[in-house]
Order: sequence, then structure tokens, then C-alpha cells
Amino acid sequence: MNKIGFIGFGNIAKMLCEGLLLKEITTSNCIYASALHLDKLKENTKKYNINCCQNNKEVIDNSNIIVLSLKKDDFIKIKDDFINLDNKLVVSVMAGLSSIDFNKWLGNTKIITSLPNVCVSVGSGIFITEINHNLDQTNLDLFTSTFSKLGKIIYLPNDMLDFGSIMAGSTPAYTSMFVEALSEASVNYGISRNISYDIISQMLLGTAKMLQNGVHPGQLKDLVSSPKGLTIKGIIELENNGFRSNIINAIKATQNE
Repeated sequence: MNKIGFIGFGNIAKMLCEGLLLKEITTSNCIYASALHLDKLKENTKKYNINCCQNNKEVIDNSNIIVLSLKKDDFIKIKDDFINLDNKLVVSVMAGLSSIDFNKWLGNTKIITSLPNVCVSVGSGIFITEINHNLDQTNLDLFTSTFSKLGKIIYLPNDMLDFGSIMAGSTPAYTSMFVEALSEASVNYGISRNISYDIISQMLLGTAKMLQNGVHPGQLKDLVSSPKGLTIKGIIELENNGFRSNIINAIKATQNE
């Protein structure tokens, strides 16, 4: 069984840990973690019953897959710990860094950048992954066999990684706002909150399945929009209030820094 180590144990690392355990990809005694703040790390690792490590070396020595999950600036301070780890698979889930940076710093270390979203915690996530990396076929197969069980691996050019991670990582928040709005409308018309969430979540699941099966979004919309029907009236109201342009502008706003 693979032994997986986390350097940094923030939200993304915890989501990955939850998915790994849920999907039984590994066991808690085969997961190791280190972090800058040991007291907080002890608290977080206790929740998952995984190994709390005193330092990065302990994680490296005990793991064959190492996940870098810390802030860019914090990693740069400790990057020398990861030079020439040619017998390990290293996966970076850090935004803002790619193989171009790692190849300058880490020598023969086999590393790939793959940015997961929060849904990996339930095994239905997305990994926005760089096309250009230095993994050999053995390590690429190990990466795929391990993390594809937590979600779909999408390969993008390196210069599109950050935008791809916005599309995968930020949109669950926007979707949740949409769900909340639908639920408010349902409660207003007499459906309980819990039942409204059941209806909406199942609707989203079914819609996603149809899209994955090749149904075009426009076609799906037309399937439920009969002439003079209730659905088209709602669509016109959404269009009149800038529904599409508001979504596009929300994505644009993430790119304006």
C-alpha cells in the first residue's frame, strides 16, 4: 500500500486526506504530515488518526508519494529539502508554481503540479494538472492510479493552470450560492429547507450526468422549455437580470489582480 506524506496540512491537504480514506486508497497509518505549526498539526492529524511528524524529513523518509500543500512563499524557504528525490513521486497542489520553477530548484526530483478542488473529499473532484512535467511513465502511472480515484484529472498547458483552478476551485462556491437561492425560493413556497436541498442536489447530480453523457447545455435547456411554459418565463427573467453576464463577470473578477 502506498504511503502518502503531506508537507503542509491546510484545507486542501485535509480534503485530500478525507478522500484518500473514504475511497480506501490507503490507510490512516500510511499517511504522514508535517506543518509549520506543530500544535495545530497535532490537532488536525488526530482527527484523521494519521501520523503527525516533527519535521519534513520524517515525512520524506516514510512516504513514497509526497504532496506539497503549503503557501508558495513558505515552500521557497524549505525547497532544498526536496532536491534530488529521484525515488519519490512528488505532487504539488500549490497554485502559482509549476514544473518550470521546480526544475530550476529541485534537480532530479520527479514532480507534477495538480490543483484539486474541494470535491476530492467525496471522491468526485477535479485535478487541474500540468501537461508539461518531468514524471517518467512509472511515476505518471502511480499518480494516475492514486488520484484518479478522487476525481477527474484534467490536463492543461502550464500557463492555463491558474485559470483552470479557478474554474474548478472557485465555482463550487458560486454553485452553492445558486443552491441557497433556489432553496430560499422553495422555502418561500412551502417546501422545507432539508427537502429543498434534496431536490436541488439530485437535480444538479442528474444535470451533471446528462452533460457528462454528451448532452449540450443548450439542448438540455430546450428539453424543459416548452412554448409559453413556466421554464421559459423563468429563463427570460434570469436573462433580463444579467444571469449569464454576472457569471462571466464573476470569473473575470478573479483575473483582475
